[in-house]
Amino acid sequence: MELMECEFVNVIIKFDEFVRSLQVDPHSPLFRLVTDGQPPLRQCLHPEACSKDLSLPTYYARFHDIRKEYVRAYTLRAVAGARAAAPPPPPPDHPGSLLDMLNYLGISPYSGDNFYAAEVKDMASIIQRIITDGFRLELPETVDLVLETGIW
Repeated sequence: MELMECEFVNVIIKFDEFVRSLQVDPHSPLFRLVTDGQPPLRQCLHPEACSKDLSLPTYYARFHDIRKEYVRAYTLRAVAGARAAAPPPPPPDHPGSLLDMLNYLGISPYSGDNFYAAEVKDMASIIQRIITDGFRLELPETVDLVLETGIW
């Protein structure tokens, strides 16, 4: 196994161990991966695993795109509770960034030194707020694991 393959496998194993250390079963139907857009899984992780002939755990085939969930929760008003105050102005239909969503929700962005840790913390804040506001992440997207080999 090449060095890059070993590193790739180690990252997958470490993530699985981390999730389990939280007393969470990643194979439970209630476990959800949340991404900022579809490319991280559809265009990066799965093709990389395929090119290395590696099998990913099945939970990598289900995910929620935070931007789509945000639009469902606030633009479509899927589960809007009755409120005494006037409704807030509508959010952008297609948020361009996590910052757009944070600003609309009145959440301060995380200000740590590590960009990736800040992104994860900001995403967690958005998802927590979406759930607090009464919306549920119920319909995960799926990654089609049947890859065509080409035309013969």
